[in-house]
Amino acid sequence: MHLRRQDALRSGALLFVLVVTILLVLPGKYNVRSYLPSPISSDSSSQPIIPAQDPALTNTPLPESYRDTLSDLKLPKQLQQYPQLYNRLHAFLSRPVRSYDEATVVNEKKCPRVLSNRLVNPDQLNGDGEFWRDEVSEETIRKKRVEMVNYLVEVIERGEDVVWNVAQLEASDRIQEAGIIADANLDIAKRARISGKDSSRRGFVSAAGNSDTTQRLLTLLRVMRKHYKVDLPFEVWTFPGELPSSSREYIELTEELGATVHEARGLVKDEGAWKNFQIKGLAITSSSFRELIYLDSDNIPLRDPTHLFESARYKNNGAAAFWPDLSKDHVDNAIWRIIGDECDLDHWTFESGQIVIDKAGNDGLNLAALHLAAYMQADHDFWFRMCGGDKDTFRWAFRALDLPFAVSPMWAVPLGQRNGFENGRFCGHTVLQYDLETAPGDEEPQPLFVHSYSEPSLNYVHQWVYQGVARGMCTDLDIWDSEPRLPEEFADYQHVEMQKLSDLPGEPFAGFENIFFDEGGRAGGWRRKRRLD
Repeated sequence: MHLRRQDALRSGALLFVLVVTILLVLPGKYNVRSYLPSPISSDSSSQPIIPAQDPALTNTPLPESYRDTLSDLKLPKQLQQYPQLYNRLHAFLSRPVRSYDEATVVNEKKCPRVLSNRLVNPDQLNGDGEFWRDEVSEETIRKKRVEMVNYLVEVIERGEDVVWNVAQLEASDRIQEAGIIADANLDIAKRARISGKDSSRRGFVSAAGNSDTTQRLLTLLRVMRKHYKVDLPFEVWTFPGELPSSSREYIELTEELGATVHEARGLVKDEGAWKNFQIKGLAITSSSFRELIYLDSDNIPLRDPTHLFESARYKNNGAAAFWPDLSKDHVDNAIWRIIGDECDLDHWTFESGQIVIDKAGNDGLNLAALHLAAYMQADHDFWFRMCGGDKDTFRWAFRALDLPFAVSPMWAVPLGQRNGFENGRFCGHTVLQYDLETAPGDEEPQPLFVHSYSEPSLNYVHQWVYQGVARGMCTDLDIWDSEPRLPEEFADYQHVEMQKLSDLPGEPFAGFENIFFDEGGRAGGWRRKRRLD
C-alpha cells in the first residue's frame, strides 16, 4: 500500500509537495491491513458500534475485580438517568483487564512487532515505552477506567449536560417553529436549532492566549472574515488571566473580528511545559455551540470550511469527523489495555488541529465522549504518555464508549520549500490536510487545511528538525529502514518524492500565500510585516 503525503514549501514563487511512498503492510506474510478509505467513498466509519442494550443492565454487576473501587459493583446511580450512557460505560468497564505479558500474546497476533516498530512515532516509543510496560498495571487500568466514570458523574453534579438530550432539542425546534416561547429548558432551546438560514448554533472554536498563539489566531480570523467572508460566530478560549480585555489583541478579536473570548475555568497552565494542550477538550465542551468546527490557532483553511457540516461522511458517521496523523499506536502502548481493545494496524493516530463535531451526534453521546477527552487532557501527566498530547484523547474517548466517527480519506502531507541557500534542500514547516469529500469533477478530495506544525516520524520514515540557512526551523525526511530489514522486493516501494503545489489539480493554493502573509502569517520562524490597507 502506498502512503501519500505532501508538504508545502515557500521558495520565492515556488511551493512544493513532498510525497512519501512507503510499504505499510507485507502482503502474503501477515494478515494485516492498513486503513485507507477510498478517496471517492462517501462513508468512512470507525470500528463498529455496540448495539443498544437492555436497560435492565443497571442490575447486572460489574466484574468482581472492581469491588475495591465500586463496592456494590454498580455504576454510580447518577448515571441511571442516561440508559445508553450507563450501558456503554458498563460494557467499557467489563472489557478485559490484561497484564502487559497477557496483552502481548493477544496483540502481536494482529500487530506483528516487525511492523509495529516501523509504524510508531519513535520519540513516543523511546520516551514512554518503559512506562507502558512497567508502570501501567491491572490495578492502574481499573483505577483509570473508574476515574473516567467518576468524571462524568462530576459533570452531572455540576449541573452540566453530560448527554445531549436529542428529544428535548427536537421538541424545542417544534416550539420555535410554531412561534411559541418555551418557559422551560430555555438554554437547551437557545442552543438547539440548526436550520438553513438560522445557523447561529453552529460556530468555530479555538484556543489561544499567549503572545504566539494569539498572533496566529488573529491571522486565522483575518483570513476567515476578510477573505472568505465567514460570518459564523467564533469563540476563543484561554487560560484564566491570559488575555486581558484591555489588550490590543483582545480588542481586535472582539471588536474588529467579531469573536468572543472566554476563560476556561478550573484549568491551570503548566508554565514549564513546551505546549499546554489540555485546554482543547474543555473549550469544545464549554462552547455555546451544538455543532462546531475546532481549529488550532496555527491552522489556516484554504477556503471557507463551513461546508464540512454538510459532508455525508461526517453526517453518516456519528456527526464527528477527525483527521489522521502519520503514525500508528505501538503494540506495547498501554492504551490498548486501558481501553480494552486489541491492537490493530487499521487506524492512524489523530491530528487534532481540526475537528468537526455535533454534540448531539450518536444520540447525544458525542457530548459524553468530549467530556471524557476533556478529563484525559486534565489528567495529562498520565494520558498524554499514551496519546501523544491531546490529539488521541478524542479517539480513545470515542472508543471507550464504542461510538462511530468519520476519518478523512486522505493522509496528512508535509509542506515546505526548496531552500535556495542550501542547494534546494527541503525545508518543511507545515502539514496539509484534505477535505472530507470529493468535489464534482475531481478525482479525490482537495487540500483544505494548512497547519503549521512538525509531524511525528514513523520509525523508518525519519523526519528530523534542523536550522535551515535563512529559513529558521525546518524539517527534512528520509527513509532509514531498521532491523530486521524489509525484503528487497518490498524495499523498492519505499522512496521520497517531491511535487510542486502548482501542479495540483484545481490550483487550491492560488493566492493563498499572499493572503497568509498580508494578514500577519508566520512561517519558518519569521514573518513579513502585514501590508497596511
